Amino acid sequence: MSPNVLITSLSRKTPLVSVVRDAASRFAKDMQTWGADSDPECIGKNSVDRFWQMPPMHRLKVREFRDYCLENGVGYVIPSRDGELQFFAENRELLAGEGIHIMISSLEAVDICRDKLAFFRKLNDNGFSVIPSAERLEKIDSLSMVVKERYGAGSREIGINLRREEARAFAGKLKHPIFQPYIEGREFSADLYALKSGKVKGVVPRWR
Repeated sequence: MSPNVLITSLSRKTPLVSVVRDAASRFAKDMQTWGADSDPECIGKNSVDRFWQMPPMHRLKVREFRDYCLENGVGYVIPSRDGELQFFAENRELLAGEGIHIMISSLEAVDICRDKLAFFRKLNDNGFSVIPSAERLEKIDSLSMVVKERYGAGSREIGINLRREEARAFAGKLKHPIFQPYIEGREFSADLYALKSGKVKGVVPRWR
C-alpha cells in the first residue's frame, strides 16, 4: 500500500487539497490525501479522505507527530502555514529517517525566508533587483514608506504608503520593524516547487 500524504494547518485550503489529490492519484491510485488542523471544524475538513485534529504547534511534540504518521501510514507531509515551518525544518532529517518525508526546504533557507532583512541581504548579495530594506528609517531614501515586522508572514502588522514621520510612529508599535520605500504598482508572487536535486519542477505566479 502506498504511503498517504498529509496537509497540515488545513484551514480552508480546499484548492490545495484538490491539486494534491490529483497529483497523488497520478503517483499511486491508492494514495490518500489527509488533512490536519487544530480547529476540529475547519472548512477543509470536508475535502480530505481523513482528518486529524492536530495539537496546536506550540504544544506539538515531534515524537507525537512521528507516532501518528507511522501508525497511520503517512509518508509525505505538506506544511502550509508560516508558523509551522521552523518546527518541520528542524525535524526534517529525523522524520525522514522514519520514512516520513516533509516537503520543506532546509532550516537555513526557512530562516532566511522568515527574516525579511536577511532575505533582502541574501538576494542583494547575489545580484537580484530587490526592494531596499533596513532597520533604520534614515537608511531608506523615499518620501513614502512601508513599515512591517521583520519576522514572519508579510501581511501582519504592515503600514503602507506612510509619510516618514508616520512611518516612524507606526514602527513604534512593532517589535522588530523594518523600513522599505513605497513603490506603486501591482504586486505578484511566484511559488516555485523544486525537486531534491534543486531543479524547479513548477512555478505558480499570482497577483496579490
